[in-house]
Amino acid sequence: MKSERLAAKAVESYVLEIRRGLHSRPELRWKEDGTLSLIKKEFEAIDAKRGDLSIKDFRGGIAVDLVMGQGLRTLLFRADIDAVPVQERTGLAYSSKTEGVSHACGHDAHTAILMGALKAIAGGSVLAKNNLRFVFQRAEENPGTEPIPDSGGKVLVEEGVCDGVSEAYALHISPIFPPGIFLSCSGQMLSSSDKLKISILSKGGHVAYPSLTDNPIEVGAQIIRFLKDFMQNNPLPAQPTILVPSIFHAGRSSNAIPATAEIWIALRTFLAEDERKELSQLLMQGIRNVAASFGQSEIFFERILGHPSLWNHPQSFSRVKAILEENGEEVKPFERTFYGEDFSHYLKQCPGAMWFLGCSREGGGNPHSPDFNPEESIFWKGVLFWILLATVASEP
Repeated sequence: MKSERLAAKAVESYVLEIRRGLHSRPELRWKEDGTLSLIKKEFEAIDAKRGDLSIKDFRGGIAVDLVMGQGLRTLLFRADIDAVPVQERTGLAYSSKTEGVSHACGHDAHTAILMGALKAIAGGSVLAKNNLRFVFQRAEENPGTEPIPDSGGKVLVEEGVCDGVSEAYALHISPIFPPGIFLSCSGQMLSSSDKLKISILSKGGHVAYPSLTDNPIEVGAQIIRFLKDFMQNNPLPAQPTILVPSIFHAGRSSNAIPATAEIWIALRTFLAEDERKELSQLLMQGIRNVAASFGQSEIFFERILGHPSLWNHPQSFSRVKAILEENGEEVKPFERTFYGEDFSHYLKQCPGAMWFLGCSREGGGNPHSPDFNPEESIFWKGVLFWILLATVASEP
């Protein structure tokens, strides 16, 4: 077994301990102070055998720099740390202790895996041939929501976390794919993740006199039906797009026609940013026309921008693919999908790529589900991923 594999396996129990501790104490976007404190505590315990190690606070998270020498290229390794508002029901001994919040997307594993890599590399188990920046990022999930609309990745990039970085990489576990398999692709990989909030305002009234007012529930139902036909008739370039109504609030009494209704639509596409905006404008105009056909309703919109579409740089993808395959790891192509990811902000600043690591298991659930429970036995391969990138010199 090569030294890189030995180094990754050597920190396996450490990774599981950190991951389980984080899993039991999940924190939502922009509230991850406890998680960051744990990372800092672990950083202070590292006895750096090679290179100069330092830590820097950002509003969007923290960055740990390992400088191996002048003139070397700097690689950025990113892990996200926030949880999601999902009630866990796995029954694990280390289940979430926070009501209604859990690590149902695997960010606890991302954090623990990157911490394991930091411990192994800084501790001298392997020789890094690049300068490294380990980034632990807040608020990847659900941009456009409280308490701060911006995502942690967007904020970090604006704060300069990519300054001086030659390439940036992220690794995400996925229960959709077999355990231990690495997946990625060149070019477009993940979609944008916008949301459209629609508020319908009418008069309301007694159910005995439905002709005296529009029923916002009926208006909303017609809007949802309209969505099914909208994409077939829009003039933008043929690109995969989904419009999914995800929230519909209306009414509180069975004998009253409500005066208001609220609909949220998930709008995901691979369009360029100008076409993405144009699509939203066309959609809103169509919805206005639907409401106008009722005659007594007003429509108000709030367009909430999510993450941009994520685009992997071909050279960076090919470099990592070659490194993994040369070291005996199985690599499969990833077909672009409608996930959203704020690592897209990093890749707009510097070359790089995002990768997935399969972690499926029987009964392990899907991402963002109450039963999400990834296969822990492959987490050491995530550490190996980072070690391999660190120990192969990056070429311009």
